[in-house]
Amino acid sequence: MAASSPAVAPIYVVAGGDTTLRHEALGRLVDDLVGSDDRSLALDEFDVASPSASVRASVDASELRVEAAVVLTALDSARTFPFGTVRRVIVVRNAGVLTAEETKPVIGYLAQPEPTSVLVLELGDKAPSAALGKALTAAGAITVGGDAKLAEVLAEHSRSANLRLERDAVELVTARLGEDAGRIPALVEVLIATFGAGTRLGAAEVEPYLGEAGGVPVFELTNAIDEGDLTRALTVLHRLREASGMHPLQLMAVLHGHYRRLLRLDDPTVQGEQAAVNALKELGGRPPHPYVAKKALQQARALDSTGIRAAYDLLARADRDLRGASRAPDDALIEILVTRLVTVTRQRRRGPPGSTGSARPARARR
Repeated sequence: MAASSPAVAPIYVVAGGDTTLRHEALGRLVDDLVGSDDRSLALDEFDVASPSASVRASVDASELRVEAAVVLTALDSARTFPFGTVRRVIVVRNAGVLTAEETKPVIGYLAQPEPTSVLVLELGDKAPSAALGKALTAAGAITVGGDAKLAEVLAEHSRSANLRLERDAVELVTARLGEDAGRIPALVEVLIATFGAGTRLGAAEVEPYLGEAGGVPVFELTNAIDEGDLTRALTVLHRLREASGMHPLQLMAVLHGHYRRLLRLDDPTVQGEQAAVNALKELGGRPPHPYVAKKALQQARALDSTGIRAAYDLLARADRDLRGASRAPDDALIEILVTRLVTVTRQRRRGPPGSTGSARPARARR
């Protein structure tokens, strides 16, 4: 273990109205705090909105809300001395939903935080209670914003993804999206999936991918498919088509990129969150947040080679149909594709008939 710890604030607060930017701000902060330490040893994450099974099992519902139990478990972790790392980093997500009563243990911790731990409270778009806000100020907590100017976010994401935008393209994006900076990550992802890294794009190339105000992030579509939620997947699909004005071929590019990442993670040598991050870096573009990489790895394992191969077959068929092999309307074709992709997810999670879970057959050769 390192002999000394670099001076950092013991308490950080991540807040902001835009969910996408807030998650990215949290990801960058955690990366900076963990540094070169082993994440599996240094980082402990808790989600007030989605408690772990062990926390749920420990709660007596008649005495304690499960949300409060998450906080107590997180604080116990913060009071644990680091082993093999410079410091411990404790992240509590969705802490803004806690009641004033449930924040009292946090306030008590803030009065005397552990010098070998850093506590990160992700509040969401909610303000802390008056008492918690006062305690955070007294403890010298540093607030990291999840809000930023669109031009700054566009410049940062374009640079990280090695995407060059001409001045007219930047002006068009700024004018079209206004202050909706949360759509920038998805836009850059679509442009990279379509044109490739290192490409220089002008307004004419970017304009078809902007859509109109009131759209939804494209990752909501892939999330719904990965969760096997057909109703939500079709709802998001319709909003992407109508509010965002995305062409079916643009959506195909998004889906191809998503399953390309899952294919890269369908590898027995990729074990754990950091290995998934490193594997996805090889595909180019902006390095993924560890939480995103972990979710992708879980989905790759759930689908396994058979499911991913089935998804690729569906994508190839839909691509041919959209390019003229079928006379069916484009909207119908993309709806059919999304429905079938959701079906693949559900089938792989159930496993073959007679099994109790998703079986993992022999890996397909590539």
